Amino acid sequence: MHRLAAVGLSFLMVGCEGDVCDELEDRSFESVEVLPCGAVNCAWAIDFRSGRFSWKHDNVVDVGSYACDAESIAATRDADGASFAGSYDEASETLTWDGKPYRSIR
Repeated sequence: MHRLAAVGLSFLMVGCEGDVCDELEDRSFESVEVLPCGAVNCAWAIDFRSGRFSWKHDNVVDVGSYACDAESIAATRDADGASFAGSYDEASETLTWDGKPYRSIR
C-alpha cells in the first residue's frame, strides 16, 4: 500500500490504501495482441514480484523496480534508468503497460 510522492527526481513510497501495487503483486500478464518478437510474432509478458518487474518483449527482457499510487504504475529499468508507465483496471483485470494492453494470466 504505497503512493508515489515526487521529491526532486526521485519517488518516495507513502502509505495509501488500495493502491495498484496490491493488485499486481505476484501476478503475470501477457499482451492482448500478438506483437513482434524478432523475426516472428508472439505474446509479450510481464511479471510483478516484490516491487520488481520482468518484462519480456521483442526478444528483450527488461527488469527493474516499480512503485504505484492509487491509479498508476511508475517503473524504472535497472540497466539504464529508463522509465515506463502503466495503469491497471481492476474490473477488467487489464494492465496497460507502455501503451499496450495486457491480460492477467495468473
